[in-house]
Order: sequence, then C-alpha cells, then structure tokens
Amino acid sequence: MKPIIVSLFLFLAAIACGQTSYTKGRIIDSIAVIGSENETFALYLPTTFSTEKPAPIVIVFEPAGRGKVGLSPFIKAAEKYGHVLVCSNNSRNGPYDRNFSIADRLFKHLFSQFTIDPEQVFLSGFSGGARLATSIASLSDEITGVIGCGAGLAMQPGNMPYNSNFLYAGICGTRDMNYSEMLELMPLLARLKFNKTLFTFDEGHRWPPEEKMLEAFDWLYVALHKKGTVALDGDTLKNLYLSNYEKAMDKLKNEEVLGAFEDLNRIHESFGSSYHLDSISQRITTVKGSPAYKKAFKERNAALVTERKLTALYFERMNSEFKAPETAAMNWWKNAFKKLNKQFSKGGPETKRMIQRLRFKLFASLYERTSPNLNPNEQEKQKNYSLALRELIKETTPEDYLR
Repeated sequence: MKPIIVSLFLFLAAIACGQTSYTKGRIIDSIAVIGSENETFALYLPTTFSTEKPAPIVIVFEPAGRGKVGLSPFIKAAEKYGHVLVCSNNSRNGPYDRNFSIADRLFKHLFSQFTIDPEQVFLSGFSGGARLATSIASLSDEITGVIGCGAGLAMQPGNMPYNSNFLYAGICGTRDMNYSEMLELMPLLARLKFNKTLFTFDEGHRWPPEEKMLEAFDWLYVALHKKGTVALDGDTLKNLYLSNYEKAMDKLKNEEVLGAFEDLNRIHESFGSSYHLDSISQRITTVKGSPAYKKAFKERNAALVTERKLTALYFERMNSEFKAPETAAMNWWKNAFKKLNKQFSKGGPETKRMIQRLRFKLFASLYERTSPNLNPNEQEKQKNYSLALRELIKETTPEDYLR
C-alpha cells in the first residue's frame, strides 16, 4: 500500500506533465495505463471539462473489473460537479496486495496525465470495490471523500480508518445482503469522529441508481462547503435544501417513515448551520413519535435480530459441511428454505427484505468459494458442494423474491 501513498503525495503536489485529448461527454472504455502490462481503465470527461483548470476526480473500483459499468451511476453527478470519472478494468474482488499494485499504477498514470484538484479527490466502489476504496483512503491522507456502495470496511485490521479524516457517504439497498453491516458501520464511524451519512434505497445488492449517487455527492459538497473547501452560493445551497426537504416529504406521503426520518436527520445535520431549522426539529420529533414510525422501527429491529440468528446458524452449518462435504445434508437445507419461504409469504415488508438479504448472503458466500480468483486452491469436493447448494438456493427461490 505504501507506493499508493507516495504516488499521491508526489503527484497531487505537482502540475500534470501533459494531458491527452479525449472526447467529452461519453465513456471511453479502454485506455492503457502507462507503465503496466495490459492494464486499462474507463474514462468519462464531463462536458464542462477544461485542461485550463484543475479538475475534481472520482476513482471507482468495480468488483468485476467492468469499467464502463462502474462509471455509469456517476454520470449525472459528474455533469453537475465537473468530475473526471475513472474506473479500472483490472482491479476486482481478490487479494488486496494485487489490487493495491493495480491502483498504484493507475494513480501514477492519472496524476501525471491530468491536472487534478488535490482538495477534490474522491474514491468509490461497489461491494468488494467499496472495501478497497475505503482501504486506500484509510492508508492515505490525500483522499477527500469515499462513497461506499453496498459494503463497508475491509476485513483486514491494518486497513481500518482509525486515523483518517475523509468524508464518508454510504449507499446501500434495504434488500442488500450487507444492509445490516452498513447500519452498524454508522455508529462505529461516529465514534471515530467521521463526518458520515448513509443513503438507502429499496433494492438488493447492486450499484445505486444515478439519482441516489447524485444525492450522495450533494451531501459531500455541502459538507465541503461547511469545511470551507469549496464555495456554494446562496441559491445553490437553498436549492439543495429544498430538494432534500421535498424528497423527505414525498417519503412521508408514501408512508416510507424510516426513509423520511433518515432524510430529515441528514437535512438537520447538513443545513443546521445555514438556516434556522426549528420546523425540521419538530418534524423529526413528530415522525419519531408517530405510531407508523414506532411500528416500522420495531419490525426492522426484530427482522435484524432474526437475520443475525439465522446467519449464524446457516453459516455455522455451511462452514462445517464445506470442510467435510461428505457430511452435507441437502434435505436439511431444503427444509430450512421452505421455512424461509413460509415466513416470506406471511411476513411484513421488513421480514421480506430480511429474507431476501439472508438468501443472497448465502448465495454470495458460496459464489466466492467457487471463484478461482478468490479461492484458487479449492478442492473438487468442496467446489461441488458449493455449486450444489447454490443451485438449491436458486431452485427454492420464489418469483416474488425478485420483484
């Protein structure tokens, strides 16, 4: 990881030695990384891009190394804020040392070929790419903010952000297998004195939609305005406030009380120093005291408790059978999935989301076990066990889960 820190320190302090001309306003899928062997990245230059001034940059890590896919959710935000967008085609879920080396070469290329604003260097990623982005930011003092999508921190203790001060915006679907992890991440970051927030949307484990990504960047730029890093004029700040308020009110009208409460608290934290927000404070109190909020909050908490218990039960059994595939009892799993299906059909919205998260969590773990990139030494019996259980999960998944 050390080379990345050195690269950023050297190149962010320097003026780029030369900039190649690229077409603006469209994704260019495969640009060769200087000094690498067959490494490429996808690039998007906003229509307002100019070589005459330093540009903000968002460097994205896509878990399957699909550069074009990784850049697509960022286009609206790039056009609004002028970001250069970059996504590696080679960094993917796998060993951190390998991905650090790929990132190092990519950083060297970018900061030698583009004039980058050192106070607007953002990292982002989805799933394992989010963990990688946060790891790099945690090991460098040069990152402005991280947008972590669908996953939180890296699992390695050495990559944790104990002494970091970057902004953190998490985005996660409420049906995402890592939803509970992202909820638990917020109080941890609060204890570490982070300026952080979490955006949610009602879908599964996927890249966020463009509108949700734009909301995250709006939050980041209000935070940078408060720090004095960037300047937002009065009209821009007012429009951002009104836009956030309207979205919160729309959620209340649609009885999405948990989402509305999330938005109202973020409005109060983001704009409280700019406006008198007594009405927002009162609205937060009213929503929190409402029967609808209390019911939804209770149901979500109960679902999270059940999810933790079932996750521990299922993973203990799966890990045991994985070590000794000859002991696998597929009938036990069939009965377990039948019980989940009954719970799904009878349960409320939070129960349904929980069961979707749980089944995908199992499927994703089995997928990782059969991935040659992540587990190159897996034995044939273990591989067959993982494949068989994956197929059983797919066979026993009702169509309703996919709606």
